[in-house]
Amino acid sequence: MKLFRNRPSSRLTLWGAVMALALVAGVVAAQEPIGKVQQGLVGGELVTEKTQEAYGLLSLEDPSGGCSASLLRNGWAISAAHCVDAKDGNGNAMRDPARPGQNILRPVGGFEISAAWGGGQLKHATRIETFWPSDIALIQLDSPMQVNGQATGYVREVFLDQFPYFGTPTNVEMTVFGRGINQFATGKGAAAKPSTSDNKYRMGKVRVSKEAGPLYWYPTNGNLMIAGGDSGGSTFTTVGTSRKTVLVGVHALTLSYYVPGKPTKGWTWVSSTPEAADAIIKPVWPQIEKIMGPLPTVPTPPEPFTGRHSATFETTVPFSTAAADRHFILYGVKENGDLVWHRHLVKGTGATAKHVWNPTKIVGNGWKGGFQAVLPAGLLAMYAIQDDGTMQWHWHTGSTEGSYRWREPMQVVGKGWSTTSSWKIMPMDHGVVYTIGQDGYPCWQKHLNYKDGTGGTSLWMAPRNVGWGWKEGYKTVFAGGDGVFYAVRNDGVLMWHKHKSYLNPPSVPANNASNADKLKWQNSWDEAKIVGYGWDDMPQIFAAGDGYIYGIRRNGDLMWFHHLGWEAGTPTWEVNTGVKIASGWDSYAFAFARQTTSDLGSNNPEVDIVVK
Repeated sequence: MKLFRNRPSSRLTLWGAVMALALVAGVVAAQEPIGKVQQGLVGGELVTEKTQEAYGLLSLEDPSGGCSASLLRNGWAISAAHCVDAKDGNGNAMRDPARPGQNILRPVGGFEISAAWGGGQLKHATRIETFWPSDIALIQLDSPMQVNGQATGYVREVFLDQFPYFGTPTNVEMTVFGRGINQFATGKGAAAKPSTSDNKYRMGKVRVSKEAGPLYWYPTNGNLMIAGGDSGGSTFTTVGTSRKTVLVGVHALTLSYYVPGKPTKGWTWVSSTPEAADAIIKPVWPQIEKIMGPLPTVPTPPEPFTGRHSATFETTVPFSTAAADRHFILYGVKENGDLVWHRHLVKGTGATAKHVWNPTKIVGNGWKGGFQAVLPAGLLAMYAIQDDGTMQWHWHTGSTEGSYRWREPMQVVGKGWSTTSSWKIMPMDHGVVYTIGQDGYPCWQKHLNYKDGTGGTSLWMAPRNVGWGWKEGYKTVFAGGDGVFYAVRNDGVLMWHKHKSYLNPPSVPANNASNADKLKWQNSWDEAKIVGYGWDDMPQIFAAGDGYIYGIRRNGDLMWFHHLGWEAGTPTWEVNTGVKIASGWDSYAFAFARQTTSDLGSNNPEVDIVVK
């Protein structure tokens, strides 16, 4: 068995980030595709049913496979969002137009939530909420789980202190659980043996090594080999002098090595998992509590268990049906070079929506002198275009909370990107970048290493001319994500365009091209549509994905819009859209938003964080 720990150049082909999905109980993990395989702890100690009850450990299954979950209250459970998302024929999540920023769910009623404890209990899901880009799902049960013989009063406390969401976590011990793989694949060639699973819960101790965006990572601990602990399963830590047990995160993904020469998908041929990552619950906990409903203060209740595994009991309350808050990360570059971070929250929808801002934070300096533009590059990355046309790649590790943390070093990923030769430079997602030349021709390019910035200036697909006439009659053009463009005509009309084949489009065919090639190019674009009017008073306009648009008026007012018809180009907008949400934004030389798109990095745990 060969582990490619010391071969970083082989990383993309020999190991990858594997999504932690589970297998129907008791089946060996061989020959199961990703999405139907467990990942658990190799090593560790077996967990009794009593301990499972103490931690509220559950199984989550539907006809397509299964994951783990844990109990928050008697009638609510928490798991991983990717465990409940529907997938297309290629295994990719599909965006849900009815729930901006989220993916289409598999049939909610098809999910079974079971507990091996309490005499064996089986429930069904009646409601599921997901919280992308955090890989977390909240599940309401059709009837309450009984804990210690009681169907009310169970409350699992969540860790809401500084670790691990802020700062540098060090020497923090956590308890992880898994019920999947108990033996990794071994050997090589004809003698290689696949991984196996006995479906028995195990537990182990790990220590957090780093935080990256919405995830925290922890490495292998001695004889305990981490395989993610079963997606949606829980990680706990103990706090205070009482050593109270609190929930920290849910298992999301692992970094994995494979047996050489074997398929690098699924868990059949995984030979080791040196690191795993959990989705942090703290950032979305206010939304989760809002949906479940607040808990009243009550006298100290009886403890169903003793020691570090105890859970607290309180009374149950009616559940809220309020929509979860919407979160947006915006950046602005001031004339003095300060890079300013903003978090914009939209509470509620339509006419009752309220716009709230977290305190602004300076997260960088020196971003103006020598730069022609600063642009979003997808995920947590940014492109900075220098005056000489050099394109720099930066990764803001502290983007989620607005901390001054950056991945080092900065990478140079391009040359010749001057805004003098290009009228517009517009990153889309998945590494795709469009430029519109002074002649109005849109040019498509794709940055292959946009997730980690390595490879220098060479890792780009060859540019392609994909249209013409994009400057004539337009005041500005901006990218909306997922192949959608918006263009403001000189008369203020807002046009919608969609490049359907934007991930790998055909070039504009030559005059003597075949009819088939001409038709292929023609079909790569949707027909342009009018979706709005009066957009000519905003010199800066940028999108946050999923139809969310920000515009800065000449007087510095920041306007917020939500185009509900962004996917199909219908002129449908959220009620109370086009509202002023801030002022003074004319002080920014550049402004942009971190986009939410169908990019796997935004919505799929396989590649959300690339660890160097």
